[in-house]
Amino acid sequence: MRQGGGILEPNTLPEATTLMRDLASEGAPVFLRGGGTHTIGRQNDDDVIVSTRGLNRIVEYAPEDQTVTVEAGVTIAQLSEVLATRGQRLVVDVTDPQRATVGGAIAANVSGPRRLRFGSLKDLILGVSLVRADGVAARAGGKVVKNVAGFDLSKLVVGSYGTLALVTTATLRVHPLPEASAALRIAQLQPPIVWEIVSALRERQLEPVAINALRGSGEPPYYDLDIIFEGFRSGVEAQVASVFALANERGWSAAQLEPDAAQAADTEVRAAGPLRVRYTTLPSQFAASDERAIEPLAQTLVRSVANAYPALGVFTLAGTPTPATPAALALARERIERTGGSLLVEAQPAEAHGSPAIEPWGTPPPSFALMQQLKARFDPDRRLAAGRFVGGL
Repeated sequence: MRQGGGILEPNTLPEATTLMRDLASEGAPVFLRGGGTHTIGRQNDDDVIVSTRGLNRIVEYAPEDQTVTVEAGVTIAQLSEVLATRGQRLVVDVTDPQRATVGGAIAANVSGPRRLRFGSLKDLILGVSLVRADGVAARAGGKVVKNVAGFDLSKLVVGSYGTLALVTTATLRVHPLPEASAALRIAQLQPPIVWEIVSALRERQLEPVAINALRGSGEPPYYDLDIIFEGFRSGVEAQVASVFALANERGWSAAQLEPDAAQAADTEVRAAGPLRVRYTTLPSQFAASDERAIEPLAQTLVRSVANAYPALGVFTLAGTPTPATPAALALARERIERTGGSLLVEAQPAEAHGSPAIEPWGTPPPSFALMQQLKARFDPDRRLAAGRFVGGL
């Protein structure tokens, strides 16, 4: 086990279990860390940081079953390299695959534009091994896609931000690398037209892996809509041709785009800052959300960038805040929550204009009472990332 700068880093699973047991006996508060690419929520000054970066082994890979079991500290880049040797991949859109770890991606429930086709990590996770706050090791789920034993516990740790347990290994479903991929962009669209196109794609039973809308800075606001297809070459070509035909019928300007360029445009926004917020709302509320929440907040930011996944109802907006930003953000959150959505502050300056940090989570969801019960069962002493999660969990 390595130690430096107040960070403890177990190198084996037994070391991780022993470390968590020792910290429990000391009553020490613990903050769990993977690659450090998602820092939502506070870290307390007296927290002992436990890093998973030393847990970086591929435990078991079964290409024929399309499953892989890895330790939590394996990076997405490391895993991708191994899977590619057998023509497979883990479909999770992280912004920094060299740093982002599997355990960290699970803890933060990281997702990007390809969630439209492949789902989130809750859909990809099959099983976990974990260490509870009291140092007791546990396991849930299985190693095959159809095994549902303990499946709920595996899903439970996804998006828990290290507040329930230390994930030490995870079994995940992987997918084949596509034979072909293609992207096209329909440019200069008003927000209502974006939703019209999404609806038209559904009506024609097209199956893009991602639909990403990049928000321009003109007046009135407009979006460039990137549509990405992956799969067998013949299928990709047929779907691209269908979109071009649709664009010609409706008078929209469509052009071919390199898939890597579309992915890079999305990643740039999702990694931007220093203030970055993510809205989630009903997909059908796309245009209304842009007008009532995105635009008023964007006007208070310097060098703002934004994108959206209109078929999923997800917006990301980033930029440098001004003194008018906190009030605009509070108003945007109120409007989004009023329609059943949520606003998450993914990144923010340490201190903006002398104001205290913005509460990242917003109003707790209706399920908050159940979340409190789960926290009490998994971490009754509230030692794991205390106060980091929604509602101060």
